[in-house]
Amino acid sequence: MLHLTTTAYEEIKRLLAGQEKPDGGLRIGVIQRSNACGGTSFTLNFVEEPAAGEKVLTVQEIRLMMEPTTYDLLSGYVLDFSEGMFGGGFRFIDRSTSATCRCGKAIAI
Repeated sequence: MLHLTTTAYEEIKRLLAGQEKPDGGLRIGVIQRSNACGGTSFTLNFVEEPAAGEKVLTVQEIRLMMEPTTYDLLSGYVLDFSEGMFGGGFRFIDRSTSATCRCGKAIAI
């Protein structure tokens, strides 16, 4: 099961309210990279309804929508949000990764 940190929860709720989709949710996608980064990257999009065949997981009152294979991949991950000097961003944390790329956005499992 995917978990949310308090900061990720608060930021998703704030962004959903600004999207005029207060009853919507967050779609999580996976991109398998074949370039120099290698590994896996994730996409996040705010949507009103799940696409056909997507799993819907409710975590702390937020609907997370994803393909079944994404659901399996993210089991045990934590979605975090943090602010930095150049803005904020979401990141997926998995302590079982074997490597990350230099940019920190792709992982190898």
